[in-house]
Amino acid sequence: MSISSFCLTRRSIYSVFTSVLNQLSKEVSVMKRRLPYRSRGFTVLEVAIVIAIMAVLAALAIPAYAKIMSSSHERVIINNLRQISYGANNYFLVHGVDEVPVAQLVEGGSFVANFRPISDEQYPDVVRADDIALIAESARLGDIVFRRR
Repeated sequence: MSISSFCLTRRSIYSVFTSVLNQLSKEVSVMKRRLPYRSRGFTVLEVAIVIAIMAVLAALAIPAYAKIMSSSHERVIINNLRQISYGANNYFLVHGVDEVPVAQLVEGGSFVANFRPISDEQYPDVVRADDIALIAESARLGDIVFRRR
């Protein structure tokens, strides 16, 4: 055998490829005809299974979501206490006093910049220079403590 007998021309490759595709398409169409007729909608059992799966996923997700929301609420309160602490320290340095009302720090805006209170929080009324911790009360979370340095 010579090498030339194995060489394929572009036309012969194309004809082989098209004949294989034609044969495959015929087999697929025969297979489609053999399949039994089935309605186009979902059965009640399939819908019930999907609803049950969605209910299980929701039952798993809702407690996790509540935990995340509680954690973020606590982070907001701790951030507010931190801002009050930093603002009080600045106030003590500027004015040379030993205590300051929190309302004076928050309302002015010059000592506490990022204070975002939530409706069910209660912050201390007065911050003293010798306080080592600030405590806020939350209706949902109880007492939250921020340790000052």
